[in-house]
Amino acid sequence: MIKAAIERSLPEGAKLVTPPNPAMGDIAVELFHLAKARQTSPVTIANELKPTIQCLDGVLSADVAGPYLNVKLDRAFMIESLLSAYTDGSLYHVDIGYGRHALIEHTSINPNASPHIGRARNAIIGDSISRILRFVGYDLDVHYYVNDMGKQIAMLALACKDDPNVSFDDILGIYVEASTRLKEDSSYEQEVFEYLKKFEEGDSQVQKEFHFIVDKCVVGQSNILKGINISYDTFDYESSFVHDEELDKLISKLQDDGIAFVDEHDRLVVDLQKIGFLREEGRYYVIKRANGSTMYGYRDIAYHIYKARQCPDPETGFVILGEDHKLYFEQLSLLLKHFGYTPPKVIHYSFISLKDSKMSTRQGNVVLLEDFLEEVKGKVAERFTKGSDNADAIQRIAIGAVRFNIIKVKPNSSITFDWDAALSLEGDTCPYVQYSCVRAKKIVADAGDLARNLNLKGVPDSMWELAKCLSSFKEAIEVSCEHMNPARIAQYLLELCQKFNSFYANVPILGNEDDAIKYVSIQLCKLTSTTIEKGLDILGIEVPEYM
Repeated sequence: MIKAAIERSLPEGAKLVTPPNPAMGDIAVELFHLAKARQTSPVTIANELKPTIQCLDGVLSADVAGPYLNVKLDRAFMIESLLSAYTDGSLYHVDIGYGRHALIEHTSINPNASPHIGRARNAIIGDSISRILRFVGYDLDVHYYVNDMGKQIAMLALACKDDPNVSFDDILGIYVEASTRLKEDSSYEQEVFEYLKKFEEGDSQVQKEFHFIVDKCVVGQSNILKGINISYDTFDYESSFVHDEELDKLISKLQDDGIAFVDEHDRLVVDLQKIGFLREEGRYYVIKRANGSTMYGYRDIAYHIYKARQCPDPETGFVILGEDHKLYFEQLSLLLKHFGYTPPKVIHYSFISLKDSKMSTRQGNVVLLEDFLEEVKGKVAERFTKGSDNADAIQRIAIGAVRFNIIKVKPNSSITFDWDAALSLEGDTCPYVQYSCVRAKKIVADAGDLARNLNLKGVPDSMWELAKCLSSFKEAIEVSCEHMNPARIAQYLLELCQKFNSFYANVPILGNEDDAIKYVSIQLCKLTSTTIEKGLDILGIEVPEYM
């Protein structure tokens, strides 16, 4: 489109920006930094560039203003180009990842209980980034790392081994009770470690007991996450990485080089400072226990080496981790690099708190995602569907409220979930976006078939602002993909809805006497609803039929 044509005409170092005042132009070419690099005046470069830009189709004028070249566009031409791009599909075509493979690991919560709302942020961010990667063309594998062993899982498996009828709903209570006992009874802790050692050594009965409880948790957790439109391609099990011959050789070399050693507790430990770690905190990375069993750190190195082999492109491996894992991931990355492997790109996220945490939950100290969703659905039924039994609409609005409220904030910023704010039809909420889409679709349906008419003799300002926003959808996707930040898409959708509702308030649509304005208005409504649906789909959200 016009913006892309302008960008192709620019010398390297020049960039497009939005003028602070619409009267200056629709697009401005910023030349200050280019002029500094060339050691010349930006006005000189602007005057040299002006004829090239001014002769492009759709450009009305290009005027030099200090370090800027302000460009005014032909509104009717741009709208016609926008509608053509919608018709041929190029409006939504982003090919950043075509021909490339990517791998992302996210969620990976311990299989020891029903997931709580705080951990849901990992899954929602990971799923949204996965959808972005697929939208831009990547051949993507989504992995979930199941921590099916270790002290916590051994404790849970031991507590449940004599109860073949234990249900998923029982597991959280059993886990809390066992954790309390573990803190108070050192002999029980030793029993747990011995039980874990039997698992690692291949005791078939113990392995059967582990698998029973882990599988029950994985199925239960997956079903809950599926309820907010999250799914996975591959489940990788930690127990598959207990012993790795190649890693054992690499660790032996660390010992030969004096980088790994046996500490005073008879554990095998790596001194990370000897391979470039600069801080005292986190200097030591434990590989094996005194009894010879492997630690999580060993198995995680083996798993990341496995993922690196599955995704040989070092630029397209991703992992979503809480901010509490920053130090650990720094340690892990240093070891992977020392072994000759590129660590995945990490997206860290902050956690969620509730403005009002007074709600039904099966445990007083956590808010379970399952309970949280039921609470949201109840509020949606009261507020939007007048208590009707339209389960599909309630489900879509509730999931949208939860996912959008989490996604609209940059991953590394904390969130306080506010019930009333998240479910409002005004402001930066998903119901506002969904309602705007429903409104746009209804206008199109009410209009019926109209004769094509693009003979615009004038374009109202609010129509122009909506058209410009619609034409920038691909840019929002590209920026979101570049920075692995789905919040950019959420913010784009909010801006689009604001432009659409301003247009709806200021331009008569169905009753407009100007046939060209009426036709184009309906087409822009159609583009708006389609764009909102595509954007929300990338965020894992569907639009209800009515609100």
